[in-house]
Amino acid sequence: MNRHNRCDRPLLSLEAWTDPILMAGSDMLRRYPINDRPAQDTVQKTYATLPELLEYGYRVASCAGLLTIPIIGWARGATMQEAAPITIKLGQALQLTDILADVGEDLDTGRVYLPADELAQNGLTAEDILARRADVPVRAVIERLSGYARDLYRQARPGFALLAGTGRAAVGMGTLVFRSYLDELERRGFDSVTRAVKPSGGSRLWAIATGWPTLMVPNKA
Repeated sequence: MNRHNRCDRPLLSLEAWTDPILMAGSDMLRRYPINDRPAQDTVQKTYATLPELLEYGYRVASCAGLLTIPIIGWARGATMQEAAPITIKLGQALQLTDILADVGEDLDTGRVYLPADELAQNGLTAEDILARRADVPVRAVIERLSGYARDLYRQARPGFALLAGTGRAAVGMGTLVFRSYLDELERRGFDSVTRAVKPSGGSRLWAIATGWPTLMVPNKA
C-alpha cells in the first residue's frame, strides 16, 4: 500500500543530517524527549483521511527516528538515503499502533484519531466513536487499521539490516514490544474503546523471543 501523504517528499542529504546543528538537536531530543503530540492536539482533534493521520505520525514519530538513527549507528555501507524511507514507515507504524491501542483513553480528551474516511466505510462518524460505541462496525475499522499498521511494520523490516548490531537490537526490541500491542488488540476482538490495550509482561517477552530471528535476519519472511 502507498497511502502516504507528504512523506514521499524529497529527503535531506546525508551531509545535512550530519550537520553539527542537526546533530546537536538530535542529542537534545535524546536527552530531553519532546513529544509534539500535545501541541498539535490542542488544535486538531479529528482526522479526515488515513493519509492525514499518517502525516501526523510522520511529524510525531518518524521525524524523531530520522534525527536519532545516525546516533544509533549504521551497518557498514548503509546510508541515510536508504534508511530514511524505511524509518518513516516504522515511525508511522509505531504511532498508528499507539493510537489503536488507546482509542477509549483518547476519547476522555475529546480526540478521535480514527480517520473519517475509514469510519465512513462502515457507516460511522466521529460522533459514534465519541459516544463510545464498541460494536461490530467500530471494531471492523480498528481491525482494518491494525492490518495497515502490520503492513507498515513488514515494509520497515528490511531497515533493521541497515543498523549496527547494538542499534538493531535496541530498536528491534522496542518494535517487537509495540507490535505485541496489535496481537493483544486482536485477542481482545479489536476493542480498545472500553479499555486501553496493554499486553502483559509475559506477552511482551514472548513477542521479543519469537520475533528475534526476524530481527537478526531482517529479510527473512
